[in-house]
Amino acid sequence: RFIPSTHTPEEAAYLDAYTTAMEDQIITPEERKLLDTVAATYGLNAKIIKQLESEYEEMLEEE
Repeated sequence: RFIPSTHTPEEAAYLDAYTTAMEDQIITPEERKLLDTVAATYGLNAKIIKQLESEYEEMLEEE
């Protein structure tokens, strides 16, 4: 799992959900709704979400 210690617990929870959603390398509309709900629940704004998802993508490219 991709959960560096530099992330808050809320960011780590979002990344965990994002990692699960990305298992098939595709975010479906239903998965996006779920991720949006997770983000809203944890008070994560669009800028943070974009940063977290970009970090995840960069990690994949490095593997």
